[in-house]
Amino acid sequence: MPLLLGTLLVFTASTLGALPVYFLKKISARTESFLLGSSAGIMLGATFFSLLLPALDISRESGSSNFGAALWIGAMILVGALFLEVLHRWIPHDHYLKDHDTEAGSRLDKKLLVILAVALHNLPEGLSVGVGIGSGDEKLGSLLAIAIAFQDLPEGLVVAFGLVSFGLSKTKIIVYTALTGVIEALGVVLGFIFVGFSQALLAPSLAICAGAMLYVVSHEMIPESHRKGYE
Repeated sequence: MPLLLGTLLVFTASTLGALPVYFLKKISARTESFLLGSSAGIMLGATFFSLLLPALDISRESGSSNFGAALWIGAMILVGALFLEVLHRWIPHDHYLKDHDTEAGSRLDKKLLVILAVALHNLPEGLSVGVGIGSGDEKLGSLLAIAIAFQDLPEGLVVAFGLVSFGLSKTKIIVYTALTGVIEALGVVLGFIFVGFSQALLAPSLAICAGAMLYVVSHEMIPESHRKGYE
């Protein structure tokens, strides 16, 4: 899949997912939980089948034993998770499904925190797509881009209705949701450029992206999907 097509795909998916905010007043807590759980499931599938398995295959093809490949890839998964943990500690953010206080004095800061939270989710997703496209394996790049775009659709809807609590106009909600897609598109470009330096970086890059994605799923998306009692 060409870089431009993959970038546009992940950029537009979140925005398209938010469009129902124009027609629906709200979504139920059960629906929110279902959508987040679906997104988490798609991300887990993409992580294992399109990131971890190819990383292990590439590592073995380069001469590593099964144990050596597993050890190396496992270490890179931890690096990816730690990278996200550091970002979560350094960058202030707010979970986008929390009940928000809409007093005028605090709205701007809280909106920014919500957007930063979604950006933290979307960055590793974009990096994964960029690394997949940069691998030179058209099938791998296409599968990753399509899988991430599919999970962005329900996530975009949840984010949009999370922003409704701020009393924003529907147009502004779409714009803010689109901004999170910009971060994801930037991640695609950065991932593509990084792997372009050397194909030796491909296996560890895939594993680092997998670790970051696993962190997002286990630290954010699954807990959020359980928050309202619909485990």
